[in-house]
Amino acid sequence: MRIEGDYDEVHWYGEVRVDGRPLDPGPSLKVRNHSPDGFAWGYAGSGPAQLALAVLLAAGVPEPQAAEHYQEFKREFVERLDRSRFALDVDLDDWLRRKGAGRSRLLAQAVLDPSRVQRPVDTSSLSAWAEGILARLADVAVQGLPDAYDPPEEYWYDFWPDLPWDGRGSDVLRLILGHGEFPLVAQAFTAKTGLDLAGVLAEASLQR
Repeated sequence: MRIEGDYDEVHWYGEVRVDGRPLDPGPSLKVRNHSPDGFAWGYAGSGPAQLALAVLLAAGVPEPQAAEHYQEFKREFVERLDRSRFALDVDLDDWLRRKGAGRSRLLAQAVLDPSRVQRPVDTSSLSAWAEGILARLADVAVQGLPDAYDPPEEYWYDFWPDLPWDGRGSDVLRLILGHGEFPLVAQAFTAKTGLDLAGVLAEASLQR
């Protein structure tokens, strides 16, 4: 798969082609509305997240699998691109095979019950949505944050867009905070990253 992009340095967004075809943001925005203004790359943020998701969907990756893996795809490929014109060749089938079930589907052995396998996030259910986000937090608690998050606080730019944008974000946050495994995840997350997960989510749940 060949991905090409032309960057608009004035507006900080760009046009992208996948195997020569213009990449339509529409399908990805229906799954996660990170960046309605357009695609971007070369840093950790909402524009790169939207691009990563759109690329996976355009390549024919089923929506649940794309929703599970696009943040990893963003970190491994999209964030590392120069913020200019680019051309990138990716063996997507090989990359997905190497991911196996995906780390976020197996809640971290050292933090949560390793026998519990997580399904991809079902956004039609707030409880499933909360479970999916908790799984990603548990993954960070064990693996740590990629080097691209420097300082670590930049992680929140990618975290908040995963919440519902229709006013239910505080409901999902409260479900996460009330989950029986959250205290253990939060403790390990903070120890690994230095970020006050419990405090940040508690404060946000009162504001969103």
